[in-house]
Amino acid sequence: MMMATASARGKDFRDGAAWTETGPSEIVSRFWQVWLEEEDKLYHRCLRLMNFNPTEAEDALGQARIKAWEKVQELGSDIRNLTAWLMQLTSNLCKDLLKKDSRGPVAVENIELVGETGVLCTVSSQASPQMVLESEERDVAIGQAVASLSPGMRDTFALHYYEELEYTEIAE
Repeated sequence: MMMATASARGKDFRDGAAWTETGPSEIVSRFWQVWLEEEDKLYHRCLRLMNFNPTEAEDALGQARIKAWEKVQELGSDIRNLTAWLMQLTSNLCKDLLKKDSRGPVAVENIELVGETGVLCTVSSQASPQMVLESEERDVAIGQAVASLSPGMRDTFALHYYEELEYTEIAE
């Protein structure tokens, strides 16, 4: 009786009696019971391995769920510890996804003709270090300029740029 309880919680999926004496519906319920108990841990594993990107972690967890379900039906009684097996399968899948992404082409968001010369170039969403530095310098210069405004002008600036009000609305 104690072995059946341990199997139901995923602690020992190798219990021969549990696999051979039960039908596919029992295997299904045991798998899903263990999956639901461990899903939060599996999600956090995915989140950590997918660089804390929740969207990618959720996608990876979904793929792991499908792959685990397919494999558990195939391997059945060969799985000794379902919880550890699920953790390992999920980790391996996340690592495979990261490898796959790192080998792919660099994303290009837009191809544009630049300036009057008509030179074709690519525009990427990833900023170069020079672009980041220029942006930071520009932000500091704008911040200093706004700080030097009179209080009334500062308020007008804030209402126009942050609250997106028109100047006629601000004047009222």
